[in-house]
Amino acid sequence: MPRDLLDYFGRTTGLHLAYLGAANNTARSLAHLVIGTPGMRLDVYCPEDNGFPPEELEALNARRPDGDPIRQRHQLPRRPDPVDAVYTTRWQSMGVPHGDPGWEQRFAPFRITRATMASFSGATDAVFLHDLPAVRGQEVESDVLDGPLSLVRQQARHKASAAAAALAWVLAAPAPAR
Repeated sequence: MPRDLLDYFGRTTGLHLAYLGAANNTARSLAHLVIGTPGMRLDVYCPEDNGFPPEELEALNARRPDGDPIRQRHQLPRRPDPVDAVYTTRWQSMGVPHGDPGWEQRFAPFRITRATMASFSGATDAVFLHDLPAVRGQEVESDVLDGPLSLVRQQARHKASAAAAALAWVLAAPAPAR
C-alpha cells in the first residue's frame, strides 16, 4: 500500500487515511505504517466491539511524539474529516462463517459507496484502496472498486510482484544443513 500511495501522491509523509471495517490485521498494518511515517494520520471507523482495544490504541499513539496520529470512531459522521485515501478490506475471513448472526447489519453503515467516498473527499478526491479479494456489495460497491479513483489494480500488481520476489528469495536461499 505505501508504494501505491507514493506512486499516486508522490509522497507518503503527511497523508491522511481513513480505514472502515474491523480492526483486523490490515488495520493494524496501517496503524504501524502511520506511526512510522512522519505526519501521516489514520482515522479508523468500525462497529462497536470491532475496533482497537483502548489500551492498544493508546500504546500505538504513544509511539509517536507528535500527538495522536490514530483516531477511532464507532460511527461514521455525516461530514468526516477529509482524507487522501479510504481503505477497507474483507469483513469476514474467506470460507469462515461469521460468528455473529447480526454482523452484516452492524457493518452496513461502513460500506464504501460513491457517497462515502464523496463525504471523505476534501479539496481533492480521496482515492480508494482494498487489499483484495473484495466482496462486491458487501464492504464496497462495484462502482467504487472499479472506479477512476480506485488504486486496487496497482495494489494487486504490487502484491503479486512482492509475492514473486519473496518466493524467489526463499528459493534462492541455501538449503539448511542437515
